[in-house]
Order: sequence, then structure tokens, then C-alpha cells
Amino acid sequence: MSPDTVRLRKADIAAGLTPAYTIPVVPPSAWTVNSRRSVRIGRVLLLCVLAVQAGLSSRMGGRAFPGEARTLVHGHLQLDAFGSVPLADPASGLPSLYPVLAALTDSAFGLTGVRVLSLLAMLGTTAFVYALSARLFRARAALGAAALFSVCESTVFSGFLADGAALGLCLLVLAGWLVARGGGERPGAVLLAVVPAVLSAAFAWGTVLFLPTLVVLAALTCLPGGPGKAVLRAVLFAVPTGLLLYAGALLLTAWAGPGQALRHASDTPAAVLWDIAQWGGLVFLCAVGGGAAYVRRARLAETSWARIAVPGRVRRVLLAVLLCASPLLAVGYVLVTPGEAVAFQNLGYGLALAAPLAGLGLSRLVGAHFRNPQLGILVYVAVLVLGLVRAHNAFVPPDSTRATEALAKIVTADGRYLADEPAVPAYYLRDRTREAQWERTGRTETPRDLAAGRYDAVVLSGRPDSAEDTALTRSLRANPHYRLLTEDAYVSAAGPSSYRIWIKK
Repeated sequence: MSPDTVRLRKADIAAGLTPAYTIPVVPPSAWTVNSRRSVRIGRVLLLCVLAVQAGLSSRMGGRAFPGEARTLVHGHLQLDAFGSVPLADPASGLPSLYPVLAALTDSAFGLTGVRVLSLLAMLGTTAFVYALSARLFRARAALGAAALFSVCESTVFSGFLADGAALGLCLLVLAGWLVARGGGERPGAVLLAVVPAVLSAAFAWGTVLFLPTLVVLAALTCLPGGPGKAVLRAVLFAVPTGLLLYAGALLLTAWAGPGQALRHASDTPAAVLWDIAQWGGLVFLCAVGGGAAYVRRARLAETSWARIAVPGRVRRVLLAVLLCASPLLAVGYVLVTPGEAVAFQNLGYGLALAAPLAGLGLSRLVGAHFRNPQLGILVYVAVLVLGLVRAHNAFVPPDSTRATEALAKIVTADGRYLADEPAVPAYYLRDRTREAQWERTGRTETPRDLAAGRYDAVVLSGRPDSAEDTALTRSLRANPHYRLLTEDAYVSAAGPSSYRIWIKK
């Protein structure tokens, strides 16, 4: 502004003249603080992310997986017996909780309704991932975290699976968000996170592995606050959570394993690691990059003016290591568990806790003032394509339609039946048979009962090259009591197979 302009402006002010126009005050950045405008923009974009996630998950479908059928059959047994069924359930989580909820939903809306329940839980998980990321790293990182997590293979897969993993994950991330709230000003606020943390373990045992992560997170998010308040927050969360979990474990008479596996015990560690890398490797790399950028600089250059409490370098290092280590916990569990390990979709537990750092890494990749948006779009599209393709390749349930129709014509209310996956026919034929009429192969009495012709029908659905299936098929062909009724081929994620139904002559 020239000296003459300044002199004229002072003269106008002295004369009391109103200026013809005024230049509005422009904030340095709209992404720095949670203003009303930034909150509205973030929520609208979050709705777009959730819409994409819902579309990707709802495109999957088909008949029930054996694990889904086992969960629903057990839930209907609990309902029919008013909860008197022994607590020995193949599904993850408390046997009398999710299976009963799934059975109630199945009675009203069918299998699709149970899967939609998981979809709603997974959409809620993405929303809580956004909230947790916004609490830790502000709105830009939150949008990136929600966008990346919503298209992961584990998210798309579990989002339409009749399993307790989605509800358990939703409660776990809700507990993480509550843990991060309050900071050092309200240490007792972490007590609100105890209830969802314990419930998450009741829906899915695998979440117990990540509860110590929330304990450390409670201490690291104590800002502003000293070491004393940080330890107090961690203790206030850890002690009641541990006591409730211990009390719940004492009430159970049997321990249920954490979910059904999607891999075979014969898979090599290299093959398992390759599958894990495809399930969430890109998101993990983004989290590592975000952690390195966060340790180097707490805020973007465009937000350095903001009056926001920033943790020191030591606390930033600890937070980055904590969140990046979450997926590695799930990976280690898969590798060290012998035989059938936890299902790969449970890796989403660790990815959900690492998503805030992945969103921060995506934000730093785009740069201050959105200098490189094409890089962020490239990473998002890569995660989207890989997650969509892998999830749909894995979500291929056995097509039991024609086999079930054939069985419906021969089963009776007093028959005795043998199957390698008895839950599938027991679920679809529950109006004609009882669950106790279906027996699983592999029992010591099975060869003797087959030789005596004590089963009215035998249903084999395993892979033809499996040792057990080959032995049973050879035995049935040489058995004078049985003949092959039908053979219906199908394709699953494990490869081509077929349903073979043998009936008595």
C-alpha cells in the first residue's frame, strides 16, 4: 500500500466515512481446527467414504459359509433350548451372545439380514476410525484413514460375513476413541472405554490381543499432562478391564477358538506372509510412512500457527511404534498358531488401529496445501483395487443350493446323517431335521457305523484330493449299503470341489 493511499485512508477514517468495501479475514488453513465449516466438510466426505464401502461389501453374497452355518445353527439351538445348550461353540466370542443375536436376526430377515448387521457394524467401525484419527492427527489424516480402511480386503470381506468379528472390531475401535478423549484434563474419562472394550472380547476373542495397545494409548494421549496423569489413565482403563475379562473367563466352561481359518495347516510361512501382505500390506506401508513423518514433524507447515497441544518427540516415537505394531501382532499370531490359525479377516483388528497413522501418511504424501493430490489418489486406488479383487476372490461360499434341494427330498425327522460339514445342511434343513441328527466325519465310530449301514445318507463336500475325503469315497464305493445319488460341482475359494450325496440302497 503506497504512502498516498495510507494518507487518504486516514483522512477517510478521521472524517467518519464508511469504506466502500472491506476485505474479509481469511483463516490460514481450513483443515487446522475443528471449525463448523471443516466439521461439515469432513462429515460429508465421510458419508461418501461409507457409501463406497457399503457398495463394495453389499456386492458379495451367496450361500452360507460353513462357519456362518455353524454360528447360526448354534444360535437357533440356544433360542430353542432357552440358553441351556453347553457353552462349546465353534464361533468366535461368547457362545450365548453373537450366535443368539445372529439367530434372532436370521429368523426375521434371513442370512442376508445377518450379513447386513455385520455391514452396519463395519460402517460404524470406519466412522470410529475417522473419529479416533481426528482426535490424534486432525481432520485431514482422519479422512485419509477412513478412506484407506474402508476399502481394505479385511474390511470389505468382514463387512458382509455372518460373524462376530465386525461387531467386535467396531467396539474395539469405539473403545480406542473413548480412550483418546479427555487427555490429561479428565483422567477418569477412560472409564467409559471399559464397557466397549470388554464387549468387544465377548463378540470376538481376537480383540483381546489388542487391549494392551489401548492401555498404552491411554497413557500416550494424556496431553497436556505429566507422567503421573498418564500412568493414572492407563491404570484406570487396565484394572477394571482386566478384572471384568477375568471374571468372564471364570464363568465360561469352555474356551472357543478365535474364528475359523481360511488357510490350511500345510501352507508354508512364505505363502501365509504373501497372503497377509495382500490383505493389508499397502495400508501398513502407509502407516509406517506416516509414523516416520510424524516423528520428524508433528504438524504440516501450513498448520504450524495453530494453538494445538503437540506431544514431544519421545511421545511421538512411542505412539508411532505402538500403532504400527498393531498389525504385526495379528501377523505374529497367524504365524505362531499351529494348524488352523485365526481367520485372515481378523487382521482388520490391527489395521483399524494402524489406520490413523496410514491416514497421516496419506496426508503428508499429498503435502501442505494439497500440492500432490495425484499421489494420494494413486495410493487410494491401489488399495481399492487390491482390496476389491482379493475380497471377492476370497468371498466364494460353496454353492449348496442343488445339494440342499436333493437332500430335502430324502431327509426325515428320525433319520441319521453323516457329513463333513454338517452345519450347512443342518442350517438349511432345520425345518425338516434336528441338529442332533447330523454327525461329523472323523469320529472313531464312523468307519464301523458306515460298514453297518447305520446312516441314511452321507454328504461329502470337501476337496476331492483331501486324504479324509478320498478314504471315505473309497469306503462308500466298496460299501454294499450305499449308492451315489448325485454329484454337484461347485467352485470355492479353496478350488473346485463338489457335493456328493450317498444314500442307502
